[in-house]
Parts: sequence; structure tokens; C-alpha cells
Amino acid sequence: MSDKILYNESKAEQSFITLINAAISHELRNPLNSLVGQMNSMQSYLLNFGKIIYNLKKIDGDQVISKEIVDKLDTIHEGIQGSGQKMFSATKFIDFFVHDILDYTILNK
Repeated sequence: MSDKILYNESKAEQSFITLINAAISHELRNPLNSLVGQMNSMQSYLLNFGKIIYNLKKIDGDQVISKEIVDKLDTIHEGIQGSGQKMFSATKFIDFFVHDILDYTILNK
């Protein structure tokens, strides 16, 4: 009787692992892919913002925006860019982790 109980427990464990992987696949991957896409867009916006600041720094003579404001914009840009890079790296790390979990399940089968 104990072999049959062990077999049933093993089968239940496999069903539970399959359920967990389905949840990970659906509930984590979709929002995570959205975050990765948003981070890519944010990097593009930051690149354009950096170009604007660079061009403002090059303007001599009759400046519409003072040097102080341009310097503050540059500081804000650097801060947002640093934070964005950290978020992008963290998002990619989580993405790799989720794929590792799914790969582990495939290898177990």
C-alpha cells in the first residue's frame, strides 16, 4: 500500500508543479514583458531628452533658458537615467529568473 501512496503523492506533486509553472507563465511573464517594453521606450525618451540638453548647452549668446536651468535639467536627466538603468537591469534579471524556472520544468520532463 505504501508504494501506491508514494506514487499518488508523486503524481500530486507533479500536478502542483505544472500548476505553478502555468501561473508563472501567465501571471508573471505578461506583465514582465510589458515592463521590458516600457523600459525600452523610456530609454528612447531619455536619449532624446539628453540630446536636447546637450544642444541647449552648446547654444551661446542669446539663450532663452539660463545656464542654471540647463544644469538642473542635466542633473534631473542623469538621475532619471541612472534609476531607469537600475529598473531595466532588475526587470531583465526577473525575466531571466522566470525563464530559468520554466526551463527547469521542461528539463525535468
